[in-house]
Amino acid sequence: MAALVPLFPFALRLSPFAFRLSPFAFRPSPFAFRPSPFPMFLFLYNRLWLALSTLPTLADWLAAGGLLAAFALVGLPFGFWTGFFRVERVKAWNIVVPTTLVALVYPGIFEEILFRALLLPRPDIASPQSLWTWAIFGLIVFVVFHPLNAWLVMTDRRETFYSPVFLTLAGLLGVVCTLSYVQSASLWPPVVLHWLMVIIWLLVLGGYGRLAVEDAKPPT
Repeated sequence: MAALVPLFPFALRLSPFAFRLSPFAFRPSPFAFRPSPFPMFLFLYNRLWLALSTLPTLADWLAAGGLLAAFALVGLPFGFWTGFFRVERVKAWNIVVPTTLVALVYPGIFEEILFRALLLPRPDIASPQSLWTWAIFGLIVFVVFHPLNAWLVMTDRRETFYSPVFLTLAGLLGVVCTLSYVQSASLWPPVVLHWLMVIIWLLVLGGYGRLAVEDAKPPT
């Protein structure tokens, strides 16, 4: 790897370990070493580029599978015990296809970019103390984001997004996605995990029906 190169005049530097050695590695960002009048924008841009361009290895996908299994072992019994989950499969393709595609973009990609790629320091260059401090902070923000979103924007989803059971499951999902990102330094395993958990809830475990009932209620 090249010698350390300043990103901007404030001496923020990239570690020689910033790019993982991988046969699938992408080229560095075209803006990675250009001076910028907006150092914070460039800093976040480079952080996002590295998260997107670091492709996961087989070991990363296996670790993600293990995290998904761990979530299922804890989350499914909890969800059924509280009555939040119920087996209710959505079969209509005019619902399944758009729901699956939309869930990949939001919340899957959007929330993982916001709460993992941009918020957390790069796992392969950050100190453990810095990484886990930001990880805990990011997890708290991730959980709080859902009721805040329901309060300000998705007002018809407040019953679900204010639910302590939903917030507990959201926190567990956040833990799984954070661990996946820290382990892989790639955005893609947590995106896939987040997406799978959401569409399984929506299309198999009663989530779509729950939200549809809330959508049908008159605004309060």
